[in-house]
Amino acid sequence: MTTMTNPTTTSEAFPAVKPGSTAEMFLLPSIDSLKEARETANKQMNPIPSCAFGLGAATYTSMPAATPPSLTAGESCAIISFYLRQLKSICGPGAPNKRLSRPNEISNTASILLRRFYLSNSILSFDPLKMLVAAIFLASKVEDRKISSKQLSEHVASLNKEVSVDDIISHELLLMEGVSFQLHQTHP
Repeated sequence: MTTMTNPTTTSEAFPAVKPGSTAEMFLLPSIDSLKEARETANKQMNPIPSCAFGLGAATYTSMPAATPPSLTAGESCAIISFYLRQLKSICGPGAPNKRLSRPNEISNTASILLRRFYLSNSILSFDPLKMLVAAIFLASKVEDRKISSKQLSEHVASLNKEVSVDDIISHELLLMEGVSFQLHQTHP
């Protein structure tokens, strides 16, 4: 009887993956690798002076400089999952704002982009709400079903959140850099 060893690299876990491909960059061989990637991103985060998370302006200035806020991999995963659940209500086929209603490909692509971005970046460094809106905006361009940044900004404002058109555009660039400009997504 052979024993199964835990693969340490992507090419061992997924033999059909070509070296240097997008799959090699983002497929992780195990759940432990995913947790490790999130822990590393959280440890390397650079706290920003005001991190609103769409919940008001909470600043880190009251915290001692030696102890910046940190999250476990599970906590960051829970926050990312919370924001990803908002996708369908913003741009899915049954979205309340009919001007933003798009096929599922947009929300699926935005979800993949956001998850890939937060594999190497901490949610404490980049506001998840702004990154979510930027992911929707970028996904609409990638899938050739453009959504106006002004319409997105107005819709988010109707939800009592603040994301300006300038925020969307600047965070779109950060998102592209965070996924190494690998914009082609394959999903069911």
